[in-house]
Amino acid sequence: MSIVEALSDKTTYIFDFFHTLTEKESKWGNWPWTSDFFGIDREVWGEQLEFYSEDRLKGRITYAFDFMKLLATKLDPSITDEKIKEALVYRQKRFDYSVINIPDYVIETLKTLKSKGKKLGLISNADSMELAAWDKCPIADIFDVTIHSFKVDKMKPEKEIYELCLKELGSSARETVFVGDGGSDELVGARECFLTTIMVEGIVSEFLSKKKLEKRKEYAEFVVDTIDQIL
Repeated sequence: MSIVEALSDKTTYIFDFFHTLTEKESKWGNWPWTSDFFGIDREVWGEQLEFYSEDRLKGRITYAFDFMKLLATKLDPSITDEKIKEALVYRQKRFDYSVINIPDYVIETLKTLKSKGKKLGLISNADSMELAAWDKCPIADIFDVTIHSFKVDKMKPEKEIYELCLKELGSSARETVFVGDGGSDELVGARECFLTTIMVEGIVSEFLSKKKLEKRKEYAEFVVDTIDQIL
């Protein structure tokens, strides 16, 4: 069965945000990646970031410097406070840029789905700093329901955050599609909630190893390069 046929009776789409609806990280402005700035391997940094992020993503830790220092010095104790402060400035600029500069094809895809009468939800695992520019995001008003983890003390892949989104949308799991890059085991959580799962691999393929990409695909019923391929 093709993806178009499989989605023909779906009424609702729930999207991840970062690395699903945003540009590739290499296009997040001219500021350095945090890992590059510290001289740390990107995959290693990503693994540490995810491992220590629950309290940050649930809004329990709001002081970015303390969290960044914990992460950076565990990987390289020689990193100074001054360098951490500078990295935070760059990180904020990069995230603001990514939130504001959404690709045209993403905007058009979401608008097309809305024009077809589809309900749209967003579930994002993010902290308040990463979404500081949300009110300037060109797709913010397209969604019927928007759930940011730091505001609800819940995060993917916990079933409660999917159930919350479904409840607010007024949709059942069987009529709903979850679309994401698979980070934070979000596709695992979506499958456990009986959502149809689509993995978007084109953005994360920039920095994930083939082995990790393949692992994420195990929980996807369909895989696309970018979200316009779901139409």
